[in-house]
Amino acid sequence: MIISATDHPESDQETNRVYSLNLADAKMMELAAPRGPFGRLRVSPDGKSLTYVAAKVDGPTPHDLFLLSATGGPSRNLTSSSIDRPIQAYAWTSNSALMAVVQNGFKTNLTSITVSGAADSSQKLPLNPRAFEMSATGALAFVGNSGMEAEELWLQEKGKPALRVSEFNKSWRQLSLAQPEPVHFKSFDGLEIEGALLKPRGYSAGTPAPLIVLVHGGPTGAWQDSIETWGQLLAADGFAVFYPTSAAQPGTDSALSK
Repeated sequence: MIISATDHPESDQETNRVYSLNLADAKMMELAAPRGPFGRLRVSPDGKSLTYVAAKVDGPTPHDLFLLSATGGPSRNLTSSSIDRPIQAYAWTSNSALMAVVQNGFKTNLTSITVSGAADSSQKLPLNPRAFEMSATGALAFVGNSGMEAEELWLQEKGKPALRVSEFNKSWRQLSLAQPEPVHFKSFDGLEIEGALLKPRGYSAGTPAPLIVLVHGGPTGAWQDSIETWGQLLAADGFAVFYPTSAAQPGTDSALSK
């Protein structure tokens, strides 16, 4: 069994470490002591490797995917070079590959990652995946949403388009929501920044409107492409709402929610 534990629970430092626990004699062996916060331990199907999400250096939040032998040794960062984006939900798909939800700007996408660190983000889904599971046959079930559509369960059989299979939040479809519009602008040093704009209900092009800027604390978090109720309420009451977020890659689109 692989566990995370600490012998200094009173400390305000990050003191948790990765251990293997022998259920027969309750003996623990330390496998790794990541610097900073970490979590989401997952063991490969053959039990020979394990992965976790941790900070690249020592914080402030887990960001990269690390690979570690189940017998110990140095950990290896799989995603700092190939992806360099926050890793969210992920799962092993074989003994040599994983699938992860990766955040890039406002949106998320499923990315295949090999144990060598190679990444493939070519798979496109109709909405942003959050949580997901994959079957042995390659079928994908995921929770998807966007700035205009509330979370629902989607199913995609291998080689077929994804289909929505739940109606938990269908009442949202009766509401008139403001469509998030992508905005890109340059920072003081020339770095491109991504943002999203909600225009007020009934807005006429070229007319002034009161603007509210919802500033995200960042830099380790960002607005996401999901329904953001505060902004929608403000837009319905006649305000324009602007969401600035972190640096964007060329070609990324936008939408929102924290």
